Amino acid sequence: MPYGKKTDAIAGIRTAIEQKSRKAQRGWYVQCDCDLLVYDNTNSFERITNSDIPEIRSSGFGDPFRRVHLISGIFVHTDVLGAKPQSMDISKDYDIDFAEWVAGQVEILREGRLSELDVEAIMEELTALARSDRRALHSHLRVLLLHLLKWRYQPDPQNRSWKSSINNARAEIEELLTSSPSLKRELESNDYGRENSVSIAYRKARKFAANEIGLEIETFPESCPFELIEILDEEFLG
Repeated sequence: MPYGKKTDAIAGIRTAIEQKSRKAQRGWYVQCDCDLLVYDNTNSFERITNSDIPEIRSSGFGDPFRRVHLISGIFVHTDVLGAKPQSMDISKDYDIDFAEWVAGQVEILREGRLSELDVEAIMEELTALARSDRRALHSHLRVLLLHLLKWRYQPDPQNRSWKSSINNARAEIEELLTSSPSLKRELESNDYGRENSVSIAYRKARKFAANEIGLEIETFPESCPFELIEILDEEFLG
């Protein structure tokens, strides 16, 4: 549908409500004792706002439904045919505009309005961020170990691109460890029976190296042959 004027959008929304109401009155729906949710897909240049609701309410076909709600762009309008319709701007919802949501949460913190914080969403985002950093660490470490193995075991002369891959992976790991120093614990041995990132990444790198070089996997040690200090040393090549 081509973009049009807001008046056309209001008329289109009113028509949609009327059509749904007529169908409900004719028994098209098994259960019409429910709310009706209408989406504004009219492609109007201007979105419907709270001041436009009275024009939508001029429709008299909302009786079959308990309430009629409208979603238009960043606005949610509830009970548009009722006596007290409410309009909400959802542009600051983190699912709609993450950057705007973060800015809003920072502003709330700055002003000390802690009761207004979206705590559950903040916890979810922080958890996802931590997982993302760990995945990135594992990925760069796997690439680094793969190319260190190729450098040591490849029968052909070492390829200059391998050195570039080694340097790039180390740079990415260094950046991660600089921004999140606690991630270094992921690289170190521990006493809790949980594999560290080096062991996990090496196991995958060993398989990839065998495939890429064309050697039997037994050619490579089962355990990582490199010390952590060597892995992170920008001068070490194996």
